[in-house]
Amino acid sequence: MKRILAALSCVFTFALRRGYIATHPFHRLERDERPSPLRSDQRVLTRAELAHLFAACPHRYRPLLATGVYTGMRLSEVLALSRDLRHTFASHLIVDIRLDVVQVSRMLGHARTSMTLDTYTHLFDEARHGADVRAELARSDFAQLLAGAAGTRLEAGEHPRSTRAVLLRPRPRSTRRRRRCGQRSLSAQPLYLTKT
Repeated sequence: MKRILAALSCVFTFALRRGYIATHPFHRLERDERPSPLRSDQRVLTRAELAHLFAACPHRYRPLLATGVYTGMRLSEVLALSRDLRHTFASHLIVDIRLDVVQVSRMLGHARTSMTLDTYTHLFDEARHGADVRAELARSDFAQLLAGAAGTRLEAGEHPRSTRAVLLRPRPRSTRRRRRCGQRSLSAQPLYLTKT
């Protein structure tokens, strides 16, 4: 009802602007005379009805439906969320996994690779830039200095961070005990075995 009244008001406004009518019919009504849509009772689904709804829903739409049911989000909000997530997935494919445009286009279901490029050109540029930076860093004197300190050789494109495990490897502990001042050697002391 509310949508019908809104559409009717738009028609009257258009007619008034074009000169088809002298005044807007809604404007001549008093506040209590204006049509107001009655609030209808909202239907609440039971658990059994929700179970039937999820079972009847196509599998690909179930996460979307579940998000709406369990968060109370509006349809526009759920659709917007499924969209900043699709973009995140595409970003992961391009930047982290470094798939090419053809592979990404197929996974996103685009009809043409040009659609993928039009939407995600900046991500492909970032991925390309990141790969170039990593390659240059691996060839730099700084990376070779790190590699020398770690006792490993970095390959082109390998990130120097991969040597961190080597650099932070704990040093083996000496099996010899240090003697304290005034302490006799172990051979001169009786040996007691205790459980800890």
